[in-house]
Amino acid sequence: KKMALPMKVFVYGTLLSGFSNHFLMENCKSLGAAKTTEKFAFFIGDYPFVNSQIREAHITGELYEVNDTQSLEDLDALEQHPDWYVRTECEVELVESKEVVSAQIYFLDKEDVNKAERVPSGSFRDSPTSAKYLVTAEVLVN
Repeated sequence: KKMALPMKVFVYGTLLSGFSNHFLMENCKSLGAAKTTEKFAFFIGDYPFVNSQIREAHITGELYEVNDTQSLEDLDALEQHPDWYVRTECEVELVESKEVVSAQIYFLDKEDVNKAERVPSGSFRDSPTSAKYLVTAEVLVN
């Protein structure tokens, strides 16, 4: 079903500023740093993912407002929603204002967590592995 725009989307991995897929957010309005009010579990498999069933840490990331259908379609395509990642509603707290808002997050519960790297802090940037997803790293590799 079509989601109403504008839509708030919370990102936590390669869509974060400075990382390889952030270009997909270029037409979206940044609302600032945020974290989930509930605890989930952060892992890095082939890509970073958050498992919604394991309660471990507040996930830290960035909140964006998506205003156009194309941006949302591009995000859903990247995440292979709803076949792989599933876009789901969750509450996030904006770090600066402490305001709590409802946003969409892409959860991935189908990946085997036992084969993935655990990020206990809930922050992608805390994992040394995140460096290989930086835009600069990608440029150097190619």
